[in-house]
Amino acid sequence: MLERHHDYQLNIPTLPAGGLANVELQLDSDAAFAARQVKQRFTPGAPSGQWSYRFRAPSGGYESNIHRFDTFGRGTLTRGNPLYPQMIYPANGAIVVDIRNVTGVAQTNVKLLFRGSKLYPDGSMPAPTYPAVCSILPQVLPVQISAIPQNTGSGILNNQINAQIDWDFALRYASAEPFLSTGGNGTYDQLYVQLKDQTQKPYSNVPIHIDDLFGSQASTATGSVTTNPFWPGLFTPEIYVPANGILYFDIFRADTGGGNVTMQFNFGGAKVYRR
Repeated sequence: MLERHHDYQLNIPTLPAGGLANVELQLDSDAAFAARQVKQRFTPGAPSGQWSYRFRAPSGGYESNIHRFDTFGRGTLTRGNPLYPQMIYPANGAIVVDIRNVTGVAQTNVKLLFRGSKLYPDGSMPAPTYPAVCSILPQVLPVQISAIPQNTGSGILNNQINAQIDWDFALRYASAEPFLSTGGNGTYDQLYVQLKDQTQKPYSNVPIHIDDLFGSQASTATGSVTTNPFWPGLFTPEIYVPANGILYFDIFRADTGGGNVTMQFNFGGAKVYRR
């Protein structure tokens, strides 16, 4: 069986007072999905605890007898809840979610993220990996994207992460933060990224907020590092890129303020020399 990192996110533009029941997050038809973490994102600028969730396991029963909040979080950013053992949903299935809103008013931009892997039969797709004999060294590939405007419209597409001609690259984690250029930098809140492989096949169903995909200590939504500890985003399993290979990522921003933002993306893992 081949595993490929994947994120599925449920986006609810407006959550009415009281909440919603039996909301379906549709899964792709190409592979089953092993869910290993669930993570909620609160409405920017509002306190945590405004909405809670539960969802159905692949068997059809609820995975929790109560609606719950994420733990170890503050503001809009949370660490999420691990799902152990993993929950394997069939291809072309759905994750059915109930969301409760007890605030008495509608909430906007509600997001629930399921992190895990797609599961493919052996031989059904390209699966580059380590050579039989190799040398491995730590490596971080930095990519700077300058002056991202407040509203990107259709996005800033096909930014590249390049392996080198003489070594492969195993992507294991990533981080993102505003690059402190001369003259200062803007602030962001609604900044999203979708990572894609060399064939433009995405690793998520929709663009994911960079604080959830990469981790960040500088978003206006997440507060300071003292209230929301910085941790990088992990890719499980790692994403292996052969020599001369490319990964792409698209950037989408929907802020109404904050000015232009220059972002420093750091893609970390290992460079692999064939021997």
